[in-house]
Amino acid sequence: MRKSIAIDIDGVIADSLPALLEELNAYFGHNLTADDVTTYDICRVYGINKNQLAQFLADKERLLIGKPAPVSGAKEYAAKLRKLAKVILITARSEKYRQDTESWLKKHGIVYDELIMLGHRGKIQTCREQDAAAIVEDNPDTAREAAEAGIPVVLVDAPYNRNVEHPLIRRAATWPEIYEAVIRALRAL
Repeated sequence: MRKSIAIDIDGVIADSLPALLEELNAYFGHNLTADDVTTYDICRVYGINKNQLAQFLADKERLLIGKPAPVSGAKEYAAKLRKLAKVILITARSEKYRQDTESWLKKHGIVYDELIMLGHRGKIQTCREQDAAAIVEDNPDTAREAAEAGIPVVLVDAPYNRNVEHPLIRRAATWPEIYEAVIRALRAL
C-alpha cells in the first residue's frame, strides 16, 4: 500500500491568516497584524468570548473559505508529493463547506487524492487510519498531539506556534522546506 501524507488546508495550502485578520479587524474594530497572533486562541488575541467568535464565524465562514490565496508553492509541491504518496487533505472545516472547499481547491489547481473534513474532531485518529507517514500542519495543538502519538510533523512556521517543540516536529517556513521535510519522513519509513 502506498503511504499517505496528511496535509491541513488553512494556514498550509490556503494562506488563511491574512484574510482572517482582515475580517476580524473589520468586525471587531481592531488593527492587528500576523505578528500580534502569538497564540492559536483567537478569543485571547482579540479579547472576545467564544459566543462572539461563533457569531463572527456564522457571519463570515463561507467568505473565509473562498477568500484566501493559496500559499506560495502549495499547488506545485502538492503535485510533486502526489507522485510519491497519497495526498490526503485533512481539515477541521465542517462538512457543510465541502462544496466550497472543493471549488476553492479546483479553482487554484490543488491536486489531492482525498479530502477529509472533520469539523472540530481531532486529526490524529484519522492520520492513523490513513497510515499517514507525516502530517503537515500549522495548529500547535494538533502538531503536539501528532508528535506525541508518534506521527512525524512538518509544522508550518507561524507566530502562534513558535512555542511548540518535539523531536518528531520539523519546522518549515516555505513549501520547498515542507517538501524536503516530507521527503525525509518518507525515506525514514
